[in-house]
Amino acid sequence: MNKKKHKERIIPMKFIGYYIHKVDRKNRFILPKKIKSMIELERLPNRKNEAIRFIVIKKNGHYQLWLPKDFEQHLINTEKTIEDVCKSLDYIVTDKVGRLLMSYFGEFDKLEIIGMNDHIELRPFKEE
Repeated sequence: MNKKKHKERIIPMKFIGYYIHKVDRKNRFILPKKIKSMIELERLPNRKNEAIRFIVIKKNGHYQLWLPKDFEQHLINTEKTIEDVCKSLDYIVTDKVGRLLMSYFGEFDKLEIIGMNDHIELRPFKEE
């Protein structure tokens, strides 16, 4: 009997979903639970409650949040260098609860948080 060995399949982290979040009185917002849980899956057990570090890129009036390893892969895939994007690149870190300070992004009452597979986009929410 011929048994085939199955290779372990590694599923890349994917941010998906669309969320509208309120900004609190201290000008902070919390990452949606589903997005935060995707980040927690890749963390070591002894680092579950540490702050999350993102690379931030301002692009076309909104912000992209990248985890450092995903951003490195993005640069490889798009054949760009860090110099190509460094004019609009910065870092931001959450607190232990997963809140980001909005003063970095501007003054908004509500925020659209969009999972874009390999990164997260933040946009001001405009009610119609």
